[in-house]
Amino acid sequence: TDCVAVAPYMYDVAAAAAGVSLLDYYTDAEVMAHAQLMLHERLDQDVISVGSDNFYIAEGFGCRTTHEEQELPALISPAVDSLQDVFAAQPLDPHVDGRMPLMLEAARRVVKEANGELFVEANIDSGPFQLLLTLRGSEAGCVDVVEDVERVHSFLEFATQVVITPNVTGIATSLTPRTAASIALM
Repeated sequence: TDCVAVAPYMYDVAAAAAGVSLLDYYTDAEVMAHAQLMLHERLDQDVISVGSDNFYIAEGFGCRTTHEEQELPALISPAVDSLQDVFAAQPLDPHVDGRMPLMLEAARRVVKEANGELFVEANIDSGPFQLLLTLRGSEAGCVDVVEDVERVHSFLEFATQVVITPNVTGIATSLTPRTAASIALM
C-alpha cells in the first residue's frame, strides 16, 4: 500500500461481524479464525490480528475465569496465594495448557487462509506484569510490587519466559516462507 499499515485489535468486533457469540469466539479456534477472516473481507484492514484476551495463559496455571455468552473472560479467582507458589508450578506446554492451543490453532488457520498475501499478527501473549496481575489478582499483585520487590523481579523474569514460549511455538508451527507474520510481545 502507499500508506502506513494499520493493525487494529478487533477481537470482539470480529465476533460481532461474524454473528457469533464471544464465548464461541474465544473457545473455538475455527470460529475465531473464521470471524477474523470475515472481518477482513468486510473491512480490508492492512493486518489481521488474531487473539482474544489476556487470560488464556493464566488459565493454564489454574486461574478461574468467567466464560459468559457475550462477555470476554474476567478473573473469578487467581491461581496462586503467593508468588512462591508460581515458582513451584510445572512449566506450561503451549500445546496443552489453558487456551494456548486454541490461540495457536486459530493463528495457524488464518495464516493458512492468508496464503502469503496478508500480514497476520498473532497476539498470542500476555505481558509479564499482566500475567502477575492475573495469577495473583490485581490488588495482591500490586501489594507484591511494594512489599516483595526482589521476588517480583524474579517472577517477571520467569513470566517473560512463560509468555515467550507460545510465541516461539507460534512462529515455529504457523509460518511458511511466503507468509509474513508478527508475534506481538507486549
